[in-house]
Amino acid sequence: MAAQAKVIINTAGPFTFYGPQVVKAAIKQGSHYIDSTGEPNYVVDMYKLHDIARQKKVWIVPACGFDSIPADITTYAAMTMLTPEEKAHGTVTSRCYATFGGLPSGGTFSTFVELAGRSSDPKNKETMRQLRGRFHKFHPQGWAIPMPSSDPFVANRTAELLKLPSGGKVVANPSHYPTSVKPEVYIIIPSLFSLLKMGIVMFFVFLLAQFALGKKLLRWFLPPGTGPDAITRRRSYFNTTCEAQVTLNGKTRTVTTVLRGGDPGYTETSKMLSECGLALALDQVKEFDSERPKAAGEVGGVVSPAAAFGHVLIRRLQAAGLLISKYTN
Repeated sequence: MAAQAKVIINTAGPFTFYGPQVVKAAIKQGSHYIDSTGEPNYVVDMYKLHDIARQKKVWIVPACGFDSIPADITTYAAMTMLTPEEKAHGTVTSRCYATFGGLPSGGTFSTFVELAGRSSDPKNKETMRQLRGRFHKFHPQGWAIPMPSSDPFVANRTAELLKLPSGGKVVANPSHYPTSVKPEVYIIIPSLFSLLKMGIVMFFVFLLAQFALGKKLLRWFLPPGTGPDAITRRRSYFNTTCEAQVTLNGKTRTVTTVLRGGDPGYTETSKMLSECGLALALDQVKEFDSERPKAAGEVGGVVSPAAAFGHVLIRRLQAAGLLISKYTN
């Protein structure tokens, strides 16, 4: 099947269990690949296949849905607003803040339950320890906690692939990231009450997920194959804001980029996946090579959405109805 496809779009999770075989088949047959994962362990493991995919000139781009395009592409857009001097000699911080409203699908919830049941696994613990950021409440919209998904790993993958050449040279390529920047990604909880309520729910979900009967009960509550109805989806939304602060010669300025849209789980993830798939199918990674990021001069590999598509993806998302805004002060 992989040999018959130019681009494979995978939406079948948990990707930790079912994704690696598909990725390896795609690489073997020379087919490009994208998916909708939000699982940190899976993304980290797939990045280890980078050299193999590059040798085959195959693009493998995990996390092309709500996880993790909003955080990745707003960080990328913010970095393009910095001057070459700021990137080479300034001190840069980058923080993304996500707010959203809506309900998950049964499949997404089932994946979460399965992964929650493995939360004590040493590998999972090590991955989660790598999450950048800290719990804080200095954001005007509420309490900010590190995003426990693939988002920070994907955003930092882009920073690694697109970092300035060694030596701190001032270059004009707008896609380059400062070498010192370590993107952070947070989810905003609007109130302390909401935070406590979420904590209690998560505690019981994680507790039940440790037992077979508990998993069965949780999946009965929200079975795979089910999801929010049309009215709920129309009322759903997401808003991801990246705030990048740069200090150079004693002066500090902030650039802000925002990506917003409707229902993140079905509506907007479908658009994001489709636009990434079309960019690969239509060879737009090569067609717009003068504008896309230079991921260390690579042709193929296991990369992040922003490193693969850059401005091509921004234009495609805008054409698909997602709103991208940029500000500076």
